[in-house]
Amino acid sequence: MKKYIPLFTFAIVIFIQLIASNAKSQCNWRTQLFDGFEYLNACPYVIPGTVYTNIPQTYAVHSGARSLYLNFVNCTSGTGTCAGDTVFKRQITACPGMPLKISSFLTTTFSGPQCDVRILILDASNNVLVNTDTLIPSYSPAWSNYQSGTFTPTTTLINFVMITNVGGGNGNDLSMDDFLVEQCYPVIFGNDTTICNTQTVILNAGSGYNSYLWTTGATTQTIIASTSGGGASAIFYQVLVTDSNGCSFRDTVKVTFLVCSGINEFINGASISVYPNPASDYLILETTALATKGIYFVMSDINGREIKSILVQTDKQQILLEGVKSGMYFYQLIADDKTISRGNIVIR
Repeated sequence: MKKYIPLFTFAIVIFIQLIASNAKSQCNWRTQLFDGFEYLNACPYVIPGTVYTNIPQTYAVHSGARSLYLNFVNCTSGTGTCAGDTVFKRQITACPGMPLKISSFLTTTFSGPQCDVRILILDASNNVLVNTDTLIPSYSPAWSNYQSGTFTPTTTLINFVMITNVGGGNGNDLSMDDFLVEQCYPVIFGNDTTICNTQTVILNAGSGYNSYLWTTGATTQTIIASTSGGGASAIFYQVLVTDSNGCSFRDTVKVTFLVCSGINEFINGASISVYPNPASDYLILETTALATKGIYFVMSDINGREIKSILVQTDKQQILLEGVKSGMYFYQLIADDKTISRGNIVIR
């Protein structure tokens, strides 16, 4: 559940700085590339001559029906697939400055000498971004999960390279499945927002991008979100931002517009004052309704969940707000299971 920002029922416009420049301090990890090797044609990323077949097989499978089967050619007298030979190389498109991570599942397909591989991730200038010197997969049917960790490319292309540390032959066979590349997409908006339907909010997609395109058609960094409807509603706003490298990212925020009845509403002649509003650490409740015994001050969030329920004991009572998060809340003054007064409160 996303949190709600502080609201001011008397405000005309609320400004929200929803993102720092380029929003690169937070990530939405999204799949950029996935290969489950579920095909019958030759895999173009296997180095020619290093394996007996480059077509995915069904010998050992992590998910689906097939995996890439790297049956290394025997290393004899320095020929074949020997220690130090590159057996797999895949080029991946990247957005400079945006973090990536790569994972895959590996297993030694048949019994025999344990497979031992080295994995390198290189940029377009052959600078090493990730170096895993030794990776010894489990024996089938167990699988080892390779994880590159997060790295940040500086070029638009990177290379995932697998090198064998031991010669081929004698059962030195490797299966690879579920090759996954994930990219960090910037969190532009962060939290969804709730305001009164009489208010507006400025949505800011952050500075540092070359272009902006909102679903409203606007091409500015900021737009004003508002509703012309008289009731409650929820509107989704999406922005497409493009950086200087030509990389584009999308994010969506939901703005919920509520019908706000005002600071106080008086029912059955009961007078109630709740202040300060907005509040931070405490509220003061003043009421003339104590002629009726057993009055409770009940505070709820906008989803109807009860936050506080306090017996009113004096005509001027302090209510502590320790542990109450920022947002809009509703209160009721209840006596004999009937609401005698209600209103809304903003906690900041």
